[in-house]
Amino acid sequence: MKTNVRVPAFLLTVLIVFLACAVIGSAEEKNTKGVVYTNEETGYDVVVLDDLHLVPAARKKDLIEAMKPITEYGHVLFWTTGESASDEIEQARLKRREMYGRADAVIFVINLNLRKLTIQSDGKIYEKISKSKARSITDNVSRYATDQDYLTCACEAYRQVYLTLEGERIAEPMRYISIACISLMAGAILAILLVFGKKRNPLLKNETVHFTCIRGDNSPDLSNITYLTTTKTYSPQSSSDSGGSSGCGGGSSGCGGGGSSSF
Repeated sequence: MKTNVRVPAFLLTVLIVFLACAVIGSAEEKNTKGVVYTNEETGYDVVVLDDLHLVPAARKKDLIEAMKPITEYGHVLFWTTGESASDEIEQARLKRREMYGRADAVIFVINLNLRKLTIQSDGKIYEKISKSKARSITDNVSRYATDQDYLTCACEAYRQVYLTLEGERIAEPMRYISIACISLMAGAILAILLVFGKKRNPLLKNETVHFTCIRGDNSPDLSNITYLTTTKTYSPQSSSDSGGSSGCGGGSSGCGGGGSSSF
C-alpha cells in the first residue's frame, strides 16, 4: 500500500517541478527581450536593454516611469551598448526593427564606445519625432551623459520625446544657431555678389552680341542697332545622399529616421 501511495506522489512532484521550470523559462525569455511593461489599452511595450548596466537597479523604476507615457503612441525602447558601428543611427534602427519591425516605436541608445546618444523612430512616432527633433533632443541631454548621469540623461530624453508627441515645444538652441549661421553666410554671399556685380561674378557670365543693320549707302544706321544678351548660369551637379549598405543609413525614407549627438 505504501508503494502505491508513493508512486503517484513522486509523479505529482515531477509534474510540479516541470511546470515550475516552464514558468521560469517563460519569464526568463520575456526578460531576455527586455519587456518590463505593457500598456493594456494600446498593447505597446516598454523595453529596457541595459547591456552596460548604466542605470542602477534601485533606480530602474524611475526610468520605466519616464518611458511609460510614450506607450500611448508606440513601443519605447532603451538600449545601452558598447558595440562599434560605422553609423550609429543605422545601428539604432536595426535594433528597433529587430524588436518590432515597422511598428510604431522609438528607441533611445547610449553607445559608450562611440560616445553617441541616438534617437531613432518609425511609424506614427516618426511623423513628430523627425530627424531634426531627434537631434535637438539628443543635443539637449548630452550634458548629462558627459557627467555620466545616464539615468537623468535617459529620463529627460523620454520626457522631451513625450512632450513633442503631445505637440509641446522643446528647446532647440543648436537648431536656431545653425539657422542663424546659414542666414549670415547667405547674407555675406549676397553682399559679395552685389559689390562685385555681374562682371566679376564667377557664377554668372553675360555675353553681348551686336547686330548692326547697314543701309544701302554703306553708312551705319545707328537707330537700328540691336543688342542681344545671352546669360549662362553655372549649375553644379548635385551630389546624391549617402546611406548605409541596407539603403537606410541615417534613417532614410521607408526606414524611419533619427538623429544623434556626441557626448
